[in-house]
Amino acid sequence: MKLKKLFNISLLCFCFLNIISCSDDNDDDNNVYLKTEDLYQTVWRGTFNDPNLHPSPADIGLEFTTKTEGKGNYRYPEGDGGAGPIVFTYGIEGKIIHLHASIIIPGDYTVIKYNKRDLIMQKNLSSADGKSVATLTLTRVN
Repeated sequence: MKLKKLFNISLLCFCFLNIISCSDDNDDDNNVYLKTEDLYQTVWRGTFNDPNLHPSPADIGLEFTTKTEGKGNYRYPEGDGGAGPIVFTYGIEGKIIHLHASIIIPGDYTVIKYNKRDLIMQKNLSSADGKSVATLTLTRVN
């Protein structure tokens, strides 16, 4: 009888530990792994901040129209000048997104955060002063 009680208590503890130890892998921002399919036919809006390019952030919208191409638009705040369309190509290798464009956003970005709603990427992370880091902070709109 004692052995049966001990077995039942052990089984209960085992089940309890299995339930509480489960977690959603998407919550771990350090293990970001992005695939082309994650961005394909999505639209994002947010800000682009590159202190080397302009003193204030630009409002930006990006649409990943195919698995290798996209388009978008950007606009700096009133009086700061600069607005226009963006046409770009992109490629993804794990947590690195390679953006190829003629203006504003070209470069290799490290994905800092990605989920179905938010995408934060940065380039120039190894800059000596830490002030040269460019950041794209986006929220999905479709």
